[in-house]
Amino acid sequence: MVTMDYIDKSVDKFPLNAEEYSEKNGVMKIYLPDGHLEDSGGRDIWSYTNLPYPTKNDNEMIVFEKKQISNAGYQNEVEKIVIVMRRPQNIPCTLKKYGIGISGSDFTADRLEIPVINGHTGDDEYFEEELSDKGITLLRRVGFRPVDLMFAFMNDSNVKNYEDIREFSQYLKNNNQKLSIATEFPYLTEISLEKLSKIYDKNSYEIETTDGKTEPFVRAGDTTGVMDVVETGKSMENNGLYPVLPAVIESSPLLMVNTSTYNNFIYTIDEINYRVGEGMNKMKNEHPEYFEKKFQKELFE
Repeated sequence: MVTMDYIDKSVDKFPLNAEEYSEKNGVMKIYLPDGHLEDSGGRDIWSYTNLPYPTKNDNEMIVFEKKQISNAGYQNEVEKIVIVMRRPQNIPCTLKKYGIGISGSDFTADRLEIPVINGHTGDDEYFEEELSDKGITLLRRVGFRPVDLMFAFMNDSNVKNYEDIREFSQYLKNNNQKLSIATEFPYLTEISLEKLSKIYDKNSYEIETTDGKTEPFVRAGDTTGVMDVVETGKSMENNGLYPVLPAVIESSPLLMVNTSTYNNFIYTIDEINYRVGEGMNKMKNEHPEYFEKKFQKELFE
């Protein structure tokens, strides 16, 4: 029998950062998005919290010590705040475990498998309840840079609505081919094909999960369509794509917190939430364009 008696248990050979930065040691973690949620208002709104927003120069992580927390105007509740910049699609699953963070409602619904496809996650009480069931509390709909999550196909495919998708899928099946969709949102794609296009045979289509830059997949003929985030629609028009309306989801950023984390640091988190709200109000007055929908429907009429 193999024993472990030779290990010196007094020596911490493999120190764990997870232990050092755990909530039981009074450490609160904040996850902030990079990319388009960082730009066009995100970093500006966050500045009202008096907490830093990491950059590449910070190696995408900042440890805020207790004195700095106090100087930023927060109560003496937290020993440290670890602020991490992370891709928005990875934040929702982290919040199931711990922490507070910001991510889009599109990535949140997809990564947490919340079947909201009515286009209005921001107003849907069901969405809030689903988050709660997964141990996450929705603090605030931050609302800047709203976008649409849409299916799109090449103009010459004549796919303009959800019924056309079903007919196109059947046409491909009759010709020994499959409907194929490139997307960063595999779960929402699957349930949308079922709920909106009434395609129930999962063997009749393929979903190719991407890390972004989705539109070239269909242009190059690698897939027959895409489901992608659309802001103005100009990029789709330039690529010869036609978006299917209405959108699967209208998405904007959400400020969320793990419910256990909220209970551990309620005063600090309430203050962060309040300051984010103050930042939103200021930015709405100074830059209302950050909160306006920019989709140009007339491009496709």
